[in-house]
Amino acid sequence: MSDLDRFHAQEGLVFGFVPAQVVADLKDIGNWKVRACAIDALHRTLLNAKGKGDVARNLPELLDFLMALVGDPNFKISLSSMQIIGDLVAKVGRELSPFLGGLVPKLIEKLGDNKIMVRQAGIQVLRKLMAALGPMPVLDMLAQGRRHGSWRVREEVAIMHIMVRGETMKSNKIVDLHEFIT
Repeated sequence: MSDLDRFHAQEGLVFGFVPAQVVADLKDIGNWKVRACAIDALHRTLLNAKGKGDVARNLPELLDFLMALVGDPNFKISLSSMQIIGDLVAKVGRELSPFLGGLVPKLIEKLGDNKIMVRQAGIQVLRKLMAALGPMPVLDMLAQGRRHGSWRVREEVAIMHIMVRGETMKSNKIVDLHEFIT
């Protein structure tokens, strides 16, 4: 039995695969060093999860937890959470379809962040969602951002749509840009 397996057996698991101590450490708002280590541990745990079964079983709770972390004021926690969600998309794919309505609006908000790394992380997650679920469901939800108060959000939403249009034109699936903008 490895040290990690012993740790899991002793501490219990949250979301079916995450050590409870990792989640507890992430909730320790006053200790940024512990939280930074915990977010890295959460990411490693997701990457090391075998198959998608354990992850998919507790997907609603896991996504709620991760989306709360996306909104965290700590830059590292927020950025790492989006990277974890991107890897979660790669792991469970289409299983995320019912949760798109909770994911995309929070990611739209991150497109207006002052830090470019945060905006880029949001874009990467949106691209992964498009790859896993097809572009149209994500674009339909992204349309919420076209009248957003932040020019950055409006710009990124338009760029995402143009990018998808260019990619879909190659495959003869035309997306009407004028319809999207108006």
